[in-house]
Order: sequence, then structure tokens, then C-alpha cells
Amino acid sequence: MRILLHATYATPDRRANAGETLDIPDDEAAQLIAGGYASGIDDPEPRRRRPSDTDEDLSKGTVDEVIARVDGNPELAAVALTAEQAKRHPRKTLVEALGEILATGEEAEEE
Repeated sequence: MRILLHATYATPDRRANAGETLDIPDDEAAQLIAGGYASGIDDPEPRRRRPSDTDEDLSKGTVDEVIARVDGNPELAAVALTAEQAKRHPRKTLVEALGEILATGEEAEEE
């Protein structure tokens, strides 16, 4: 099953960061989805993170700059949201805006 990670994931066999997609066995994917660490993806081709984007880079700058950098991409929004929420004082407006992008992406997947 293909999943989109919402958190860093590591096993002895693989390691992946939030915002990345993985193809893993269905039972393993179901556990991650049930725990809220991932969501299922039906896309045959995963969207890749831009190579220059790092978790820290995505959440740096003004709210408008972060939203522009994410550019409506739910995977990048998930990475930026995780990075922002890890801060001591996450910006409420940014968290809400990124949440809206994620919600929009989930609605698009359901259609």
C-alpha cells in the first residue's frame, strides 16, 4: 500500500521523513494510518518533494512566504506543518493555513 507520512518513520530496513510517500506492506501501512502517522494514497505515481526543501526551510519566513513555498502541495504542507508544530511557539495562522491545504488535498483524493 502507498502511504503519505505525517511523521518521520524508521525501521531496520527503511527510513523516511514526513511528507514522503512509501510503498509498504498493507498491515504495516494500516498500523501507521490507524496511529495517525500516515494516510493512504491511491496515486500510482507519488509526488516527490523538491530536493531543495528541508523540513526547516519549509517553515521559515512569513506565513505568506511559507504558503507560497508549499504552493498548494499537500505533501509539502504536511512537512511544513510538522516543522511548524515542533516549534516552541507555532504560528496559529500558519498552522490553520497548512491544515486547510491538507484538508483540500484529502478532499481531492476522495473524489
